[in-house]
Parts: sequence; C-alpha cells; structure tokens
Amino acid sequence: MKKVFIFIIFFFFFIFFVQKFYIIKKEKYNTKENSPTNPVSKNISPSYQSSQKKEIEEINLSVFVPYWQIPENLNEIKEAQIFIKNKNNLKTNYLYFGIAANENGINKNETGYLQLKKISTLKNLRFSSLVLRLLNDEINSKILENKNLQQKIIEEAIKVTKEKNFSELILDLEINALPFEDVIKKINFLVDKFAQKAKSENLIFSMTIYSDTFYRKRPYDIKFISSKTDKIYAMAYDFHKTLGNPGPNFPLFGKEKYGYDLSTCIKDFLTMVPKEKLVFVFGLYGYDWVVDEENRPIKAASALTLNQIKKRFFHNPNIQIKRDSLSFESKIEYFDDAGYQHIVWFEDELSVEKKQEFLLKHEVYQFGYWAFGYY
Repeated sequence: MKKVFIFIIFFFFFIFFVQKFYIIKKEKYNTKENSPTNPVSKNISPSYQSSQKKEIEEINLSVFVPYWQIPENLNEIKEAQIFIKNKNNLKTNYLYFGIAANENGINKNETGYLQLKKISTLKNLRFSSLVLRLLNDEINSKILENKNLQQKIIEEAIKVTKEKNFSELILDLEINALPFEDVIKKINFLVDKFAQKAKSENLIFSMTIYSDTFYRKRPYDIKFISSKTDKIYAMAYDFHKTLGNPGPNFPLFGKEKYGYDLSTCIKDFLTMVPKEKLVFVFGLYGYDWVVDEENRPIKAASALTLNQIKKRFFHNPNIQIKRDSLSFESKIEYFDDAGYQHIVWFEDELSVEKKQEFLLKHEVYQFGYWAFGYY
C-alpha cells in the first residue's frame, strides 16, 4: 500500500513538471514569434523589417534639374516629393544637369555652362550636385584616346564644382560601344583619374550608369566603378528605345516577355555594388511610337513628358489607358487624324510607387527622378 501511495505521488509530480515544461516552451515560442525583429511577411527580409521605420524616414530623393528647365523658386521644385508617401525627414538633393565638354576641355560657351549663373541666383534653393554631360560618342572617343585632354577636363570640372559650391560631381559618361577589353580599360582609367582628383579636393564623386548594363553587355566595369565612386545613379528608363519596338520605359516585372526587368536589375547590381551606394532614377516620361499593322515602328518614337501625356490623353473620352500588370506602366493606343496607329508607353506616379516599394524591400533607400518639369 505504501508503494502504491509513493507511485501516485511520483506520478502527479511527473505530470506537473511536464505541464510546466510545456508552458515555458510555449511562452518562449510565442515571444520569439512576436518579436519585432522577426519578418512579418515572407517577402520582406528580417533586417528590412527591423529597420523599416528608421530607414524609410531617411529616404534620399535626388531631382535632376536640366539646364532647359530651371525653376524660378523652391516651391516649384518641391512637387517632386509627391511620389514619396512617408515624408518624415525626407532629404531632397537637387542635381544640376549640367555642363559639357569638347575637344578643348569644359565647353564654357555651351548653354548648360552659361546657366550656372542663373542657378546661383535662385533663392532658398541650393544645388548639391553638378553633372558633367559626356553624351557625344565622337567626342567621348577623342577624350578616351587623349590623356592630356582627360586631365584638362578633370581639372576644369573639379574647379567649376568647387567654385559654384557643389559638393558632388557626377560623371555622366554615355557610350554606345561593345564591351571590348580595350574600351573598358580606357573608361576605368578615366574614372580612376576623376576619383583621385575629386577625393583630393574633398568632393563626392559619382557616376550615372545605364540600368540595362548587365543585360545589354555595355562597356562598364561595374565592380571597378563601384570601388572608385561614392554613388552610382542607375538610370532605370529608356529600356525600350525610340528606334526599337514599343514597350515600357523600364518594366518592374516581365523578364520573360520584355527580356529584362527591374526585379532582375536590382539583383545584378547588388552582386557588385553596396546597396548604400545605389540610387535608382526613374524617368517620368514616355514615348509615342507610330506603328504598322503588326505594331512595328515606322519611324523613331517621339518623347512625351508625363505632364504632356496627362494634358493630351487623360481627359480625352475616346482614349483608353491600360495599366500593364507586369511592368506596372501604362499603355495607350490611338489613331491620329491621318489614320496612323500610335502606341504610347509611359511611367507615372503609381508605377514609380510600385518600383520604390520593391526596391525598399531590398533595402535600397535612395531614389531619383528624371527630370524636374516633366511631371
């Protein structure tokens, strides 16, 4: 009888400890499950969730201001912030686009250079960055072949940057060439010389890069360029060209349909560029293609700013605007008075918002807009 009593007591103690152990384990599991550092969504990384509030409040927004569209005051340019939902501590940088070079160095007779006087007189509006526009293939080839010319352009560009109180010099070197090793080496040499000089003058040195660089095999050594620059402005527009078939400015998704997309692009860049250096620039405009019966372009497409598109099409009852479910950009098809068929693709507020949301999930918190006056 005594043994039975001891067994019963032991059995109750055993049940009590098992229950206690289960309760403690369950409390630990619930605490871990509800921890703010745990991802709430499978699509968002834990590091993004834990820093979401802090980082999103520190979004950097860059607005390119072209020399042909200079605002009269700060109130005009602030419209760019309409695309950012969370405006707390939003830092907006104004980038002047910009000055150019030729065979003699910085072209001081060119409109972009002459407009430097105007931007210096704007009240309550300070431009942080100066863009050096190298857009002409013939001139760019001469620059890459001539080290003395390179040195002159570098010294003069740095001098202008400092004299006009810019803190950043952005090299916009746009070259249409095959990625031959010789071309890549020459570009790297120029970038390295620019970076050395800018650093010696305590300036930020950055570059613009086509966002389709990986897809179209352009002659840019992204890994090397990233090591020499403070920022890389990835131009997420002009994926479909004026002489090519109609399509989105730069699709968010749809690689299988369009050949490439932003969701693939960001992964490509992050293999070589730290996310802190990346600034994705969206083009707030579109193209109008005249096409044949099979939607092939008859001639080069004409560019339309988002403002122009809104004025021409948004209030026309005969025009149907369709949003593409893959690219998130919008498409318009119409016939002109002469009976020609047109296809228009364009970026707008919603497509930009969707792209920014996607990039935020990859912890990219710097964006830019091309360009002031287009939206």
